[in-house]
Amino acid sequence: DFDRGQLLYQARCVGCHDKSVHNRAARKAVTVEAIRAQVKRWDGAMGGAWKDPEVDDVNTYLKELYYKYPCPPAICPDRKRISTK
Repeated sequence: DFDRGQLLYQARCVGCHDKSVHNRAARKAVTVEAIRAQVKRWDGAMGGAWKDPEVDDVNTYLKELYYKYPCPPAICPDRKRISTK
């Protein structure tokens, strides 16, 4: 869930990670799986409060906003967009 991922990220990550971290050329995470691993790693460093669904939501948020890497449906299900027409 992109929106929940955004809320979780804003609540817990932006204190240390502004957008410059995600836009730098020397990225450690070069796949969606690697982004997920970094989210899990830093969650653990912060006390490990998130379960897999929260990690996946933050991963979806970061992937859609910054990384644009291909993502397997098990990690990043398609977001259904509601038509306003």
